[in-house]
Amino acid sequence: MRIKIHLTTQIIIGMLIGIILGVVFGTKIAGIKIIGDIFLRLIQMAVIPLVFCTVIAAIGKLPVKQLGKLGIKTAAWFIGTTLIAALVGLLLGWWFMPGVDIDLKMNPELVQKFTNHPISTSDMILN
Repeated sequence: MRIKIHLTTQIIIGMLIGIILGVVFGTKIAGIKIIGDIFLRLIQMAVIPLVFCTVIAAIGKLPVKQLGKLGIKTAAWFIGTTLIAALVGLLLGWWFMPGVDIDLKMNPELVQKFTNHPISTSDMILN
């Protein structure tokens, strides 16, 4: 007999196991962090195609008349919000003047520190 456990229950059980392992083993279990990082990046990669396909499916079901009206409204909203965002950005830039007093001279010690560091195995896999 196979017991069926709901997905929500499985997620809660997984979270509790993770918390318990973190408390019991502490930093010794940090080596498996890469598994969680890979899982989160896979979820992030799935979000964009999922939203894109959902939008395409919704648009595909619309009648042609509604599609034209929706296209015009969408373009108007896109252009309007883009203009507002650009104006707000320009006004805030003129108001606060970011970067005016920044010294852009390179510190040779920092350049050496950040250019000659070895890449870890987990960074190589994740990136």
